[in-house]
Amino acid sequence: MRPVTLVALAPLLGATDLLIKALGLSLVALPLLALLGVLATLLQRLDAKLRTLVLLMAACAVLSLADLLFQAWALELRDALGIFLPLLLVVLLQPPLTMRDGLRQGGLFAALALLLGALRECLGSGTLLGHAEWLFGPAAGNWTLQLEGFTGLHVFGFAPGAFILLGVLWALARCVLPFPDSKA
Repeated sequence: MRPVTLVALAPLLGATDLLIKALGLSLVALPLLALLGVLATLLQRLDAKLRTLVLLMAACAVLSLADLLFQAWALELRDALGIFLPLLLVVLLQPPLTMRDGLRQGGLFAALALLLGALRECLGSGTLLGHAEWLFGPAAGNWTLQLEGFTGLHVFGFAPGAFILLGVLWALARCVLPFPDSKA
């Protein structure tokens, strides 16, 4: 695993205690990474330092736009995401090389965020789609699904629970999916 990937785990593990927060983070990460892939492809001939600067400016513009959109239509979600939305800029330490790479990275990030969000919310509080009104408005206030007779294991609502769950998911993926053997 690349060191940059480990640094990018901060928004993934910190902001996925609810499925709605994971969805909000995914709605920003996927277009951001796709745009960075497109720009990286278009700017291949530029000097590496200049290309990094252009990518940084574009990513800051996209994140600022996303922040403004969240402030206008989903202020509670924006407040709940806190510092984790701007932390998506960590991806720029090793940007995608092509649009395909950007879509793949964004899709994997979004899928993992949604999976972690759903599992952490179910295991941590015994609900699913809690606070849906943050993203979908007041009409979604009653969308919360409560698991009958299960109040949750509260450790999964915190960062240590996210690490535990990510470790379990990683181990399951290693058992099920074929990974190339790494030679030490």
